[in-house]
Order: sequence, then C-alpha cells, then structure tokens
Amino acid sequence: MSNCQIETIEDASFTYLEDLKIIDLSHNKISTADLNRKCFLGPLTDAGPTNFKQMSTLTLAHNDIHSLPQDLFMFMPLLTSLDLSGNPLAVIDQVTMAAISDLINLRILALSGCELETLPEGLLRRQRKLRRLDLSNNRFTAVPAVLQEAPRLVYLNLDRNSIQAINGKTSLSNLTNLQELSMCRMSRLQNITAGALGGMSSLVILRLCYNPRLTNLHPEFLVSEDEDGEQQWPILKELYLNNNNLSRISSHTLDSWNELVTGDFSSNPYDCDCNCQWMVDVLTPLVINTPHNSTVNHMVCKKPTEIRGLTFWQLHNSTKTLVCTESENLTEQPTSNLAILLGVMIGIIVTFPIVLILVLLWRKGYFARCRPERKHYPGYYDDENENL
Repeated sequence: MSNCQIETIEDASFTYLEDLKIIDLSHNKISTADLNRKCFLGPLTDAGPTNFKQMSTLTLAHNDIHSLPQDLFMFMPLLTSLDLSGNPLAVIDQVTMAAISDLINLRILALSGCELETLPEGLLRRQRKLRRLDLSNNRFTAVPAVLQEAPRLVYLNLDRNSIQAINGKTSLSNLTNLQELSMCRMSRLQNITAGALGGMSSLVILRLCYNPRLTNLHPEFLVSEDEDGEQQWPILKELYLNNNNLSRISSHTLDSWNELVTGDFSSNPYDCDCNCQWMVDVLTPLVINTPHNSTVNHMVCKKPTEIRGLTFWQLHNSTKTLVCTESENLTEQPTSNLAILLGVMIGIIVTFPIVLILVLLWRKGYFARCRPERKHYPGYYDDENENL
C-alpha cells in the first residue's frame, strides 16, 4: 500500500487479516487526524477485538504525521519494527512518547528525517529489546542524552545532523554493545576530542566520513579507561574516514591495525610530513590488501609543495622518507608561546640600547652637571639658625 496516495484509513481496515505480519503505508498522505486506535483494530472474536499475533513490522514513513495517538498500537503488542521516517514530528510529545513506549518488544526504530532537535527523557526506557536506531537527517546539535537508556543497541545512525563538536564523554560511552556507528555527511562537524567515542567496547564498524569541516580528530578519540586506568580501544574490523578535512591520521587511532579487514581513508587534504610516514609504510599496504584497495589511489598529498599530488601508493613504491622541516616545526608550536617569545625579544632589543646610553652619560658626569645649584637667600638661613 506504499505510494498509493492514501489520505485516510478506515476503521477496522485490517480486522479480517488476522495472520498479517507487515503493513507498509509509506509515501502516502496520511495525517495525524486520520489516525486512531480503530485504524489498526485487531481480529474480531466473540469477546471482541484481539491482538494481532504475527504483526511484526509497521511502516508509516513519509506521510504528514505530526503526532501519534497514545493507544494507536494497542492491538500490536508484538511489533518489532516501526518506521516513522520522513514525518514532520519536530517534537516527540507526551502522547507520541506514550505510544512508542508501549511497544516493549520493539527491536528497530527509524526516526530519520523527522525534524527532531531533541529526544525526551524516558523515550527508550522501556525498549529493553531495541537493537537498531536510526536518527539520521534530523537537527540534533549534540549527541542525544537519551541514548543511555538503550544500552543494548547494536546499530546507531546519526548521519546528517547539525552536531559541530563531540567533546569528552557522551551518552555513547554507555553503548557497550554497539557494533556499528555511522556519523557521516554532518556538514557542521569540526572537532572530536579525546575519548569522545570511547567506551563502545563492542564496536566493529565505524563510519565517520563525508564531513567536510572535520579537521580535528584527536588520536585517542576512541580510547576509554578501565577500572585500573588502563587504556582500552575497540577492535574495529571496518573504519571509514574518507572525504573529511583531515591533514593526517594518527597511528594511535587504533591499538591493533592488523585486525582491520577493510577501510577507506581517501579524499582528505593530507599534509605529508614526517608524521604521515607510518601511513606510507603501514597503512597504505594494509589498505591495498582490503576490498577497498582502489581507494589508495585517492589518498593524495596536498602539502608540501614538492610532493603535492603524489599518492601514498606512489610514495610507498618510491620508498621516500617524509620529513618535517624546521619552519614546519616552528609553526606547530602553540601561538601563545610564540607571542611571549617575540615580546621578550622585542623588549630586549628596545631596552638594551637605552640602558647603554644612560650608563655612558652617567660615567661622563652628565647627570652631575644637570643638578640645580643650591641658592642662598640672605636672612633665611640666619633666621632659621636663630630659631634653633
């Protein structure tokens, strides 16, 4: 029933389909006003309507739904997959939250493209079986805190959101069972700090790509610490860091690169200095032996000028040693230290000649000649002496 221009759902439309497993009403014109519990009334018996015993999947994606009636899913207690993507929800209000919370057997929830900025506390508290959550293409400016209510998630999609930075520990650190995380095409994402994606000990696949402003990716962004203070990394099998704005990829990103089965690190503006030598010697041959080996031809140097345009594969084959020049090392020093050093040097240069001139003038007696002579006024000191 997808793409059928459906505007209304008659009461008890599915009552006589007691073995129904899947309902797909996506890409229609259904609005909030057209939904009520009678739309999905269960099979009729002598005692009245009962629950659908095999209903597992309901798709209401890409309609005009702003809110859900609280008891909409009354006759679907066994529903495991709900897709509300592409509806202008904007806010998960109390009645919508109540409707979703009643689906305690839900394993898949899709809320992609729903114009959401936040998720209410308690939304996922009863979804103990939830495994896959799609929050892509919304308006989140931070990782939703409510994710900590779904520690059993194995898949999470945060693509196309307005997050600018991921700083420190977030609710992601509670997702110890998460196996796949996607954070791609985030046009505002610029910075990911140390430990920001740490704690996801079961993570196997990480997609962090097509983020055109992602410049700062801390070498230990995946690191967490155990109870003894020991650093822990997830054992990734797939890592995609392509099409970002990264100047280099640190060897400390993963603890064991040999566990990586496939990955893509292409289309970044790499600064091929000595810090990228490991990428030439280790990462490049590793990528060559993966299913995405053709991407190595798009791992290209942007700096320095003399090797600009060369691929890492060409550098590997030429056994070229990358260097860090003194000027490059100087520019890597903190700006504040350079400013202090420059100020001290200027102070010394300006002050030294002034002090030297003053010393020379003093030795020639210039200051002695400049002292005013003491004048004697007749009668003044005489009167003073008489008073004494």
